Amino acid sequence: MRTRVRDLRRMYVGKLGAVEEEGSKHTKYRIYHGEMLLATTVLSRSYNEVDDTLLARIAGQLSVSPSQLRLLLACPMSQDDYVKHVLAQ
Repeated sequence: MRTRVRDLRRMYVGKLGAVEEEGSKHTKYRIYHGEMLLATTVLSRSYNEVDDTLLARIAGQLSVSPSQLRLLLACPMSQDDYVKHVLAQ
């Protein structure tokens, strides 16, 4: 199933409070819990959608499973749930 890049960006910035850093071709997102860096991931600005293969790679960068990434996108998984999951690893 394809996912829109704007939905991923909304999840990164809106839900997870990611800090955006613009590069020449990609936007880097850093997710912090206080001073602790939890995850870093990038999105290419040349894509409007990403496929399941790329979503699986993004999930790995965020330290969640692909199904947990879908929950983050669909909203059942909150920022607190995400932080607890990553810190428990």
